[in-house]
Amino acid sequence: MDQALLQIHNELLIDNLSIYWVSDYCYKCLEQELISVQMNRTSKETHFVAIDTQHALTLKVNNSKEGKELCRIHYHFGEYGNYSLRIRHLQSNIMNVTCDIIINQSPFNSYLRTLL
Repeated sequence: MDQALLQIHNELLIDNLSIYWVSDYCYKCLEQELISVQMNRTSKETHFVAIDTQHALTLKVNNSKEGKELCRIHYHFGEYGNYSLRIRHLQSNIMNVTCDIIINQSPFNSYLRTLL
């Protein structure tokens, strides 16, 4: 329960990525590694991971080799939702990286029956 599916689409042609998370619920907690994404230059591979929906999360994407933060995004995922994290270069500047959350399938309101 209280989970959603996150698909990770790495559109960068650089080394491996590490994605970290921390919950808003946790005060001054260290970031935890969510997934390590290996770079595959021959095909675009999608990675899947279950994420917590009870509280908003901050996701941080790092270049694994240098440990450099590429982007950070704060989002509150909905229960049973299906989301994509798209990591790509900005069209205007290849040095800048952007992360976008895309809703593939809307979350389910588990309290709907209680409200009716």
